[in-house]
Amino acid sequence: MDFIRSALPRDASRIAEIIITNYRVNFYLFFKNDKFYVVKGLICLKGAEIEKLYVEPQFQGQGIGAKLLSFACTRKNLQFLYVLKYNKRAIALN
Repeated sequence: MDFIRSALPRDASRIAEIIITNYRVNFYLFFKNDKFYVVKGLICLKGAEIEKLYVEPQFQGQGIGAKLLSFACTRKNLQFLYVLKYNKRAIALN
């Protein structure tokens, strides 16, 4: 059953995700307006271990992941990077 309701405050992050995803998929290649992309990637550290390192797909290959990794190595004393063997992009970050 289809159900339409007014948005609630708890919907804000999901609404933002839909807007950004739609813009990324349908318009970024044409307009490349970075004001919608203040955050292009993220790194989540736990001690000297990277728990997550993500870069938006349309920004991959631009050195953002390498900069995040460099930050972790130089400023947070990261010593090791564990990646899954099928994750070719992560392996290429060395």
